[in-house]
Amino acid sequence: METHAVTLPGHGTQPEELIAVHAEQRIDAVIAQYRELQSQYEQLHIIGMCMGPCWRWC
Repeated sequence: METHAVTLPGHGTQPEELIAVHAEQRIDAVIAQYRELQSQYEQLHIIGMCMGPCWRWC
């Protein structure tokens, strides 16, 4: 089993960076990663995790 991760646009920086990013940009990033990996594997599983406002309590 192998895992791959993509840092979505607006993530991995400052929370303010999320303001200028639209959902479509995040979807496009996931699709691009999928297309890059699909020829390497017989089967791919995509999962996501949203921590939402949890950063406020950290």
